[in-house]
Amino acid sequence: MMIGRRFRCYPTPAQQDKLRLWIRCQRFIYNSKVEELDYFLKFSKFALPLTGVAVPIDQKYSHFMGDGAEWLRKCPSDIRVFAATNWMYAYRRFQTGLSARPRRHKDKGNGSVWISSRLFRFEAGEAKNGSFHTIWVGRPRNPEHVVGHIPFRAHLDYQIPKSVHLVREAGKWYLTFAFDDGLQIPDEAETVEWLAGFGEDELLQKAIGVDRGVVTPVVTSEGAFLEIPPDQKESMKRDEAKMKRWKRRIRRRKPGSANWRKACDQVAKTASHAKNVRNDFAHKASRSIVNAGKPLIVFEDLRIPNMVKRPAPAPGTNGRWLPNGASQKKGLTRGILDSSWGRIDKYTRQKALAKGMLCVKAQPRYSSQECSKCGHVQTENRVSQDTFQCQVCSYESNADLNAAKVLAKRGAAMVANEGYSPKKRKRYGVCRKKKKSKELGPGRPEVTLGESE
Repeated sequence: MMIGRRFRCYPTPAQQDKLRLWIRCQRFIYNSKVEELDYFLKFSKFALPLTGVAVPIDQKYSHFMGDGAEWLRKCPSDIRVFAATNWMYAYRRFQTGLSARPRRHKDKGNGSVWISSRLFRFEAGEAKNGSFHTIWVGRPRNPEHVVGHIPFRAHLDYQIPKSVHLVREAGKWYLTFAFDDGLQIPDEAETVEWLAGFGEDELLQKAIGVDRGVVTPVVTSEGAFLEIPPDQKESMKRDEAKMKRWKRRIRRRKPGSANWRKACDQVAKTASHAKNVRNDFAHKASRSIVNAGKPLIVFEDLRIPNMVKRPAPAPGTNGRWLPNGASQKKGLTRGILDSSWGRIDKYTRQKALAKGMLCVKAQPRYSSQECSKCGHVQTENRVSQDTFQCQVCSYESNADLNAAKVLAKRGAAMVANEGYSPKKRKRYGVCRKKKKSKELGPGRPEVTLGESE
């Protein structure tokens, strides 16, 4: 099973300058490949010199190292190769439908550099909690390509990876990598088959429903109410006010100046703190859900991108616009994003997969109006925001807790009745294809204008 690690590292100012040069190198080659592909796609059908020329889908980059780009030679060749490989990975993801077409990477002060195993070595034994370790980065044969020893704080155990990323975020540096721990991941199809062997009532005892909301981000059918602590909520509010002040200062300062960059760094640091709070809450909430010990975890199938989408403008008469509720929608959108619904779902799936559990999504329609005891559905059952009272059996409970129990029942019924099948994951890869012969017939190879391989 692949395990990811992210450690805080502390390069010196001189090392940071060299790492920023490597980041710039990979960004330059990646953007050049993006622009090259766009150029051929736009003009290969209209420009006569390009008619019939095949669109270059390869990892060549040497033609970018001409006049004005001699500084690329100050970086090791592995850095340049990995930049072209990164673009190829992005394009393969686009071809398999996993992402959009590769786009340019903007220079916002942050970035990352992908480093091969030939350019680093770990100088540490077994990691101990909170201890400092060292990674040596560079190529010894060329002093210009040597970064040196970079200390990092290893708060978790790790194994030596095949490649690493050095990432700069909001003025801080991180060492990220992934390694295989050798453990076999339980197959999801086998887990589904095992759970489908239980009856619906028995499977309900092995299921836990998870209801997500704005007031209380996570409520489980076991009665757990999970939310961000009050002190962290207050710090996020202070960060939001601080960010607004610095954004006003950015608009008053000259773009590109030293004071403008200082203001941008302050905005990045403030946003990074709020991001870390949400990420920490998502990890703790997902761990609490998995530690409940239920092999079946049921989320509501929410279309989060559609829920946070900006309302469409409403054109009126005389060139004016009608109110479309954008200001009211803004508060709801902020509440949804602060609740980290998507991250909780993602992290729970990852942790559940490692433990042989199944994570499914059930239909959320009318789950807040359905009684978890008798199944009666009525609008009047939802008495208030946090109170549920069935109009038939008089069952009374917290509204979110009742919805979580309804989701658990729906998920158990879906798996027990064989209404769920795991989706096949799309995979992509980068491999070298065998070159085809340019011969069109017997005799001397001859390719005329307008023909391609």
